[in-house]
Amino acid sequence: MGRIFRIRLRLRRFTRRHAWLVFAIRSFVIFSAAFGGAYGFIAGSRSDSSGYDPHVFAIGASFLFAIACVALATLSFRLRWMRHRLRKIALHNETLADRNWELQEAEQRARSLFESQGDLIVLRDAEGCITFVNDAYCELAQQPRGVLIGSRSST
Repeated sequence: MGRIFRIRLRLRRFTRRHAWLVFAIRSFVIFSAAFGGAYGFIAGSRSDSSGYDPHVFAIGASFLFAIACVALATLSFRLRWMRHRLRKIALHNETLADRNWELQEAEQRARSLFESQGDLIVLRDAEGCITFVNDAYCELAQQPRGVLIGSRSST
């Protein structure tokens, strides 16, 4: 079991590193199967006898089987490709969620630091509107925080 696992692992690594080569090989195999089936069906359909010929039937059935195999191989390749893309998106999404969580924690730490200060802290935007005040400023202005935020008071 260990040897088979190592072979599979090496094949997976090879396919990740040389995706275009693997794609070309798979495409060639799919084309060969479809072409072989079509050629067999055409060669069988040109039989001289007009009645039932088991060889023609077998060639036609093998052609239909080849078409089904080609369709399944194509779907398998597309599903693997989509699974790979979804895995990348999931990892990117997880990274963004982690960054968002870290930023929220940093904001909470900064807010609690501002709140615990005894000094007056007022943050204003470019137009001069108040965007943040701490409790010490609210006590000095004798107004609640909700009234002060968004105003232009200079108390």
